[in-house]
Amino acid sequence: MFDPSVPLRYLGLSSDYVPSPETDPVAFLNKHLSHLPPHILAHFGTITTAKQRTIIPTIRNRRLKYTTTMPTELSFQVAKKKWPHMWKGRERAGLDEGRDEKEWANHEFLSGQHQHIGKLGNLLGEYEEDESDEETATPEGEAEEEAIITWFERLVRERFIYGLLEVRSLSRCLV
Repeated sequence: MFDPSVPLRYLGLSSDYVPSPETDPVAFLNKHLSHLPPHILAHFGTITTAKQRTIIPTIRNRRLKYTTTMPTELSFQVAKKKWPHMWKGRERAGLDEGRDEKEWANHEFLSGQHQHIGKLGNLLGEYEEDESDEETATPEGEAEEEAIITWFERLVRERFIYGLLEVRSLSRCLV
């Protein structure tokens, strides 16, 4: 629950201060963002959305700067799994899953005892890959696929900057 007295007390402002952190939190943040510590700023996430806070140039610029660090949470491999509705690529499905199956069978199944596993890892990995649509790679197709990946990564970064992605762990640290 948001307590408007916390930021007001921290800044030494009266309870009738305008803009109020309770009734106009975006205007309040726009005016006092640089003076509030992260633990108080985090509370504004309970009464505003990431999209609403995008109006504030400082927040938008923080998010932009963060995306230039190439965070794992916004990387292609993570983003295409987290937001599959946004990914329109044509890569061969099942490759990642096949690698995961092989890894699991070789290291975790029966505590990785190879004498009991045999070729289970390869079998599971191939099974996952065989269920996917096979597509022959051509130099033109690879260049086109790379352009689609680049477009997707840009789309994810832009949506994050403008508060259009549900990324709770990142939103808190960047307001």
